[in-house]
Formats: sequence, C-alpha cells, structure tokens
Amino acid sequence: MAEESFPVDALKLFGAGDSAGDVHTYEGGHHVIRPFVNPDLRDLDVVVVATPPDQAHDVLRHIASQGVLSIDTSSASRLLPDVPLAAPAVDRRALADHTGAIATPNGLVPPLALVLTRLGELAEIRTVESTALLSAAARGRSGITALSQQVVAVLNQQPLRPDIFSRPIAFNLVPGWDSQASCDSTRPNISPDGPTLSEELVLRELSRVLPGLPAEVGLTLAFAPVFCGTVLFTTVRLERRVSLEALRRIFSTTPGMVMWEGEEFDTLPGSIDAIEQSDILLSRLRVGGDTVRLCLTFDNLRLAARNLILTLEALRDDELV
Repeated sequence: MAEESFPVDALKLFGAGDSAGDVHTYEGGHHVIRPFVNPDLRDLDVVVVATPPDQAHDVLRHIASQGVLSIDTSSASRLLPDVPLAAPAVDRRALADHTGAIATPNGLVPPLALVLTRLGELAEIRTVESTALLSAAARGRSGITALSQQVVAVLNQQPLRPDIFSRPIAFNLVPGWDSQASCDSTRPNISPDGPTLSEELVLRELSRVLPGLPAEVGLTLAFAPVFCGTVLFTTVRLERRVSLEALRRIFSTTPGMVMWEGEEFDTLPGSIDAIEQSDILLSRLRVGGDTVRLCLTFDNLRLAARNLILTLEALRDDELV
C-alpha cells in the first residue's frame, strides 16, 4: 500500500500472538497492532483478513456482524458460491456482486488466468497443461522458517524435526503440494486417477475466475527447495495456429507482465530475479503449429499483494464500498 501510494483516511492494524503491540509506519504515521478481540469496526470501509484459514472464520464472522466489507486473503472462503473471487487484472466485474465479503484466489490463479485470457483473444483454447514449481513461501512465513531450519539441520547432519511440511523440502524436489486446505481435509490428498486435492482446489478457483473457459485444463504442483518465487510452465493448444509475432504483441502490451527479450541462456529470469517484483516475468515463449509454450516466473507474495491493491483500487473507483 505504501509503495503504491494507496490513499487512506484511516488505518487500523490488528493481530495476534507476537505481532500484537508491534508498531508500523505508514505515510508518516505510527500505527500499533492491536489485539483482535471483538473490535468495533463500524467506522471502516474495508477490513483485509490475512490469517491462517483455521483462524479466519471467526474473524470473518465478526466483520460481517459489524456490517463492514471483508477481503479474505486466506483460503477460508475462496470457494463459497456467494463470495466473489477477486482477480481484477483479468475481470473486475465480479466484484460488483459482493454482498459484504470478497476473497482473493490462490496465487497461481491470477497469472494463469491472465495468460489464458490474452491467448483467448487470438484463438479458442482447446487444452491447457501447467506445472508449477512452488517455493516454501507458498505456505507463508511459517514455510520460509521451516525451510531455513531444515537447511541448517541437513548441513549440520542433524535429524529433521516435524514441521508444517509432510515431507522434507530442503535439498529436495517433491512432486506434490500439501496445502493447508488438503492437510485439514478428510479426503486423501492423492487420488490414483486424477489431480491431488491441492491441484483440484486451484483448478476450481481458476474456473470461477474464468467461468467461460471451455478447455481441458491439467495442473501439476511441486515443491522446490527455494525460499520465495514461483515458476509456472504452461502449454496451451489453440483451435488454430498463431504467429510468434502475434503472441509477442499481446504479451508485451499486457499490464503487470514483463516479457523476456534476451538471447542468451544465462539471462533467463529465475525465481531469484522475481523476488520483490510486482510484475510477472514471461520467458521461453515458443509456438509450434497450434501449440504455445511459455514460462511465468513471479514472486507469489508480491503478486498476491499486488492483486489485493488492484482489488482495493477497483472497489474505490467503481464506488463499491
């Protein structure tokens, strides 16, 4: 919000645990994080909820009782039919249907939906196949902490202690993602003939953001032993051939996307290059007949924050609060 100079008349910060009592500076003012104990929120327009999903439900219920709009950045309400899923870079019209609550999607959904939307302007999409290499930051601050502790333990030849990951991820590439949603579910995470529960949840969110997508969409999630950044490899088959020039034209003019123009392999953007960037880095753009292949690299935390800012801007500009 500070970097985007987002204007606010008043800012209140709430937290729990160690964060309560911390002081943050915003636009020259000092703001103390207060404990969230049934606070009076009626003088606020919007409350952004950024808590673990198991804590979000009680917080969201209290906000609703105050008659204030909530934006839930956890996974607690993403699939509720009466809660719009916000991806304003793709389509902001869904926000107009809110009845007091909005949710933001999984961090993979906005960039993938943006690419598919632009490709759909050139030709009808037949099939989509994506593989995402996720960092420890996909599990938030606790994921980064867990990977740090695992790296130290392995380098010191110490046993790994149980943490939020079901498998060791330090120096390991795990072909599966144990999201909090799947860990809390009674359904097995792996099915023998379909997507994992985590992959299924992301695909369901994608279908909410792009309800008219007629394509067959496949998704594979894997954990990579890096702290931050996501790399998403995507192959799309269209109903007809398109030129590389047409693809470069639409992606070079897409807001929030930077297209790699280098010619040397060692200049390809990696996950480190995306850290603290609010843009999606597009590289490895290739076309063969009716098939388009590309790679998206982005900072999942920064991109989620950018999606939130775009949502707040859309609510303000369309007078939806």
